[in-house]
Amino acid sequence: MRYKISFCILFILVSCKVQRIATTSKPMLFKIESDTKFSDNHEVSVDYKGIYNQNYQFEVIIRNKTKDSIFVNPASFKYSLISEKNGTDSLFIHVINPEEKIEQLVIHEDVLKNEKNPYSLADKSIKEIATEGFISGIIGLVFGQNGEELESIRQKNEDDWEQEHSLQLNKANEELYFWNNNALLPCTIPPKNEVFGKILFPVSLNTNEINIKISIQNDVYNFTFKQKN
Repeated sequence: MRYKISFCILFILVSCKVQRIATTSKPMLFKIESDTKFSDNHEVSVDYKGIYNQNYQFEVIIRNKTKDSIFVNPASFKYSLISEKNGTDSLFIHVINPEEKIEQLVIHEDVLKNEKNPYSLADKSIKEIATEGFISGIIGLVFGQNGEELESIRQKNEDDWEQEHSLQLNKANEELYFWNNNALLPCTIPPKNEVFGKILFPVSLNTNEINIKISIQNDVYNFTFKQKN
């Protein structure tokens, strides 16, 4: 009895530890300085919005204070790692390129739309149906399944595939909508105007702080965030 109680206590302690690890797996970022930087040419704000699809998500606002139009390319944005021991790391992690991401998602969406349910009989010829029925019949004899059971299994596989496929297609649509409508894309900002949008960076768990560098023409604006895992 004493061993059973000890085992139960050990199991609870291990479970609590696993739960703590699971609940703290997502990092949080906190700004440790002003989230807005000013210069004679620009005004830039960077605000942390949380984790999106396992990436840091920030909202960026860029205001053009000059008398000329300026071009902004988010693909040039990056961050460096800052550790307590080594300081700023020379390794830079670049922003997820919005144009490349949109192109990938469009291709992925087209592939999903053209996929056919392998368990459906709708698009198969009589010969294909007969061949599959013959094979299924042999398998049914081996495992002791009748025709109704085999058809029930096929129908379930068809429904499960359709459900999973629909989820994947919806996810691709949602991601594509995000990048087309919410992400900061390459753009030209007219004089005395501003643009805003979301940018995403891959998450790094091996750091205490990150230093984001927003490059606009010849100027670089630095934003430091402290990470808590």
